[in-house]
Amino acid sequence: MQMVSTKVEEQPSGELEYDSRPRIYLDDDLVEKLGLKGIPAPGTVFAMKALAVAERVTAEAEEGGEPDVSLCLILTEVGLTPTKVSDSERAKSLYGSEE
Repeated sequence: MQMVSTKVEEQPSGELEYDSRPRIYLDDDLVEKLGLKGIPAPGTVFAMKALAVAERVTAEAEEGGEPDVSLCLILTEVGLTPTKVSDSERAKSLYGSEE
């Protein structure tokens, strides 16, 4: 499986664009089902394995090119495992790197 970055690009003004990275919200019942003990610290990195079903698919034709395709996915099965990373890697994944 190829991993791709969801990093939000910085504007020439130094400001970040709207952070449109996808998010998954887990309620207390699902957190318990996943076997997560205690309260994970913000920045905790999880390995995730998931199956998803396409709920909605749209395609808009572009003149002279391939259509733009959008998907709404429903995660139907999920597994999470906390993964050890350094504090600097954790901060980098949350806030980006300082260049």
